[in-house]
Amino acid sequence: MLTSLRLTDFKSFRDQTIPLAPLTVLVGANASGKSNFFDAVRFLQGIGINLSISEILLGRREGGREVWPGLRGGIVETVRAGCDRFAIESIWDLHWHIKENQQINGLLGSLGEHRITCRGADTVAVIQERLAFPDRGTFLFDTDCARLWGDTGLTDGLDWFGQVKGAKSRAHGVGWESPLSLLGLIKFSPIPGLPRSVPEYCHKITDSMAACAFPDISPAAMRDYRPRESEHLGDQGENISPVLLRLCQDQGLKADLLDWLSELCAPTIEDIGFDITGQGEIRFELIESGGVRISARSLSEGTLRFLGLIVSLLTAQREPLPMPVMLIEEIENGLHPTRLHLLVELLEQVTKSGRVQVIATTHSPLVLQHLSHEALGNAVVFGRIPDEPGTVARRLRDLRNFDEVAARRGVDRLFATGWLERAL
Repeated sequence: MLTSLRLTDFKSFRDQTIPLAPLTVLVGANASGKSNFFDAVRFLQGIGINLSISEILLGRREGGREVWPGLRGGIVETVRAGCDRFAIESIWDLHWHIKENQQINGLLGSLGEHRITCRGADTVAVIQERLAFPDRGTFLFDTDCARLWGDTGLTDGLDWFGQVKGAKSRAHGVGWESPLSLLGLIKFSPIPGLPRSVPEYCHKITDSMAACAFPDISPAAMRDYRPRESEHLGDQGENISPVLLRLCQDQGLKADLLDWLSELCAPTIEDIGFDITGQGEIRFELIESGGVRISARSLSEGTLRFLGLIVSLLTAQREPLPMPVMLIEEIENGLHPTRLHLLVELLEQVTKSGRVQVIATTHSPLVLQHLSHEALGNAVVFGRIPDEPGTVARRLRDLRNFDEVAARRGVDRLFATGWLERAL
């Protein structure tokens, strides 16, 4: 799980640490910094799939097709105005890795703290990077410490001159620059002399970064026939029909889907059916009471979006390790206000399973109103304060007198009147 993200001179952030929970709802006015936070996580996702820093920021094309769209603003606007570098520090709870790899002998902690600093001038490069374990006081690498591998390090003999070398003497940290994250260099490049635990651990960190997902469910993409062999839902939910077919083989899971849909829809949904063509393409349909069959082509956008989110969350739960981190923009889109409680119940249910983490933005006070006390306290408000440079972000439970004021006036009222932003 991603437990916190510290952003320094990244877009609208001067220096903010955002604590994260299994379910974290982000609130705040337009242009307060929520989307910039999402961009920071996308940056880490790019590291996880071993893109260069310039590719992460500007995009990557293969065969004339865009395979990575790059971050909004490119190189110039990724660095906060007036600065020439930015840093992103992320802490990952990797207790599952420790359980799987007892041979590490306790030197690696269950928390992995990764910090990367990049120059954002014309030539983009990594200028400092560190992977440490705050609960153990040890580290795997730090390109900016006085003695790279000392008593608290895990091995002797690594020099840093833009690449990793297999020397056997104690080394001193030196300045270096690289177009790639050192995590990727260690993971994807064979390095003589490294203990096996080093690339293994880097592999776990990068896998966790790569597992970040940004579903952007599009009802228009869900209405058509899709090849039956399509295995993954897709960011827009375009392969929902074949994925649903496989999920419905589990009768218990199918019953849960029908329960959620029956709560959402005005007519009772009795079953989920499938129309399969002779060419093996498939499109799902909902079967109402009385046997009326409504294909995906005719379903409302709100129904399709809610179903897409359900399937996205359920399939994420079934993925092998690492735990997926799902980031969802404006979760209330397309849902009737009287049905928002269903979405909140779904999010809290799946995140309590410990198999998926959700970070979501909302502009709806009703979403906050339906959150449990714990989830509401973990929500984070983003804002811009006069005379304060950059975005400010605080957990609701850390705001002064929040519980008392919310109990008296109601969190929906605090949201609608702008009290939360003023409380920053």
